[in-house]
Amino acid sequence: MSKAIILSRVSTLKQDLQQQTDEVIRFATAEGYEKEDITLIEDKESAVKLDEEHRLGLIELKQKILENPGLYDCVFAYEISRIGRRAEINYSIRNFLKENKVQLIILKPFIKLFDEGFKIEETANMTFAIFNALAENEGYIRKERLARGKTRKQKAGGYVGGTLPHGYTIGNGGLIVVDPERSAMVWKVFNDYVHEGKTTTMIGRELLETGQICASSICSAAGIVRAILKNVAYIGGRPTYAIYSEERDRKAERRQSSNIYPRMIPDELFKAAQEKIQENRRGAKRSHKHVYFCKGLIKDSRNGMTLSPKMSSANYGSRRVTLNEAFNLSIPINIIDSFIWHLTKEYYRKAGDKGTGILIRETKKMTDSDSIKLQYAKKILTELEHKEIRIQERIVTGKIREALGDSMLEAIYIQFKQCSENISALEKKIYEQEQKLTRLLNSLQINIMHETSDEEKAKYVQETISRIDLTRYTKQDVRKKNNTTGHFTVTYKTGRTELYYYHSHSHKIWDKDMNPIIYEYIERFVSIPLSKFRGKTGFNLFIK
Repeated sequence: MSKAIILSRVSTLKQDLQQQTDEVIRFATAEGYEKEDITLIEDKESAVKLDEEHRLGLIELKQKILENPGLYDCVFAYEISRIGRRAEINYSIRNFLKENKVQLIILKPFIKLFDEGFKIEETANMTFAIFNALAENEGYIRKERLARGKTRKQKAGGYVGGTLPHGYTIGNGGLIVVDPERSAMVWKVFNDYVHEGKTTTMIGRELLETGQICASSICSAAGIVRAILKNVAYIGGRPTYAIYSEERDRKAERRQSSNIYPRMIPDELFKAAQEKIQENRRGAKRSHKHVYFCKGLIKDSRNGMTLSPKMSSANYGSRRVTLNEAFNLSIPINIIDSFIWHLTKEYYRKAGDKGTGILIRETKKMTDSDSIKLQYAKKILTELEHKEIRIQERIVTGKIREALGDSMLEAIYIQFKQCSENISALEKKIYEQEQKLTRLLNSLQINIMHETSDEEKAKYVQETISRIDLTRYTKQDVRKKNNTTGHFTVTYKTGRTELYYYHSHSHKIWDKDMNPIIYEYIERFVSIPLSKFRGKTGFNLFIK
């Protein structure tokens, strides 16, 4: 004998399924089905907020019918809204049952949808359409009622979703109130910054070490401090967040938060903090400008960090400090700049017009590849914009919970920002490659051996060398490596790599077979011991 399925549903966990289930069972048994031939599908889930693919009850219904073809010949439901409150879902289930030749019977009002040939009866179809529209309209009315309740709660200072700033919590009645314990940290941030003269990095380090904030690094902790100092919620305002426009990386507008926060910080203290932030931004700029041939090319082979020019020691150096350890690495600017310029001249001398032609072809190839990447990134950006609109529509129409929607929007905004940054970087890279191509075409008639400008030398080095991976030995390693200080691997734009050893004090460099290399050592920078400037201010680096 064929079996039947009873579909029962309520919207919340607090509601009871038993009454409607019992009534449908009584009707099914009256239709000739035994209790052991009836399969119950009971679920507590929203028919407004969830799509069909997220409705567990409907998923189970389809699985049972598809996995047991011909076993079930009827589906019972108390009323149409128990299937769904959205027309597209109800019509989708109707079509699915018709394709699988399964009858659909609704109790309130009574609807037997198909005849014996599984054609939809005209009267049943009209009744189904009318009550389907009524069920959908009832869902919209409930959603509007909830929206009005949310607005009233917002005006009363209640919590309506989103992440609360530091120092706030949810009190009785769902109202946003100042947390006495956590607000002390916010007061400390403003006082330390305005009255104690501490920087955001100093404050962030202190809060991180005392466990008052959670951050992955001191830099991240300083960012949290800056966000606290700028947050208008602490003076009773409504914080804003960026809404990106079609111009990729430009913010067209800022949307206000839904929450209204009670005042925590006096206006005078907040204003003083903003003035100090602006004052620090307008700090004096350094007027000196030095040219470094290998700037941005030298990497620490251990962790990939880029070595920066250090004016006080005439070195390229990196220093990474964490709570547990510190990493230090350096190499004299004069040695590495002189030798890399030597390699660049040798590269052009050996390659000549042929080498320039190769670089031109490679540059064109890279430009074409980056153009394809740029088009794809713009396509992804457009898809993210459409996805954002769809999610916002689903939040407004109640298809998904607001908390879930907010988290999805936050993830989209992160992807949007990354994609915008990627587009800007690609556009900049393509522009630089086009400029490089122009210079390469011109350089067919130029002998760089005669170039004297440091700026021109730096350009040729940057266009020839891709990166330099540096390894410096410890004192124990020095004795094992033929008294060398360390080694570095030079990677050209063509992909070719070369290994060299060096000694910092003697300025000597050897190839991978320990054969000495003769090159022109250019002493452009001189490091002056700090002891000669004790009690004085100024730089310890001079240019010859």
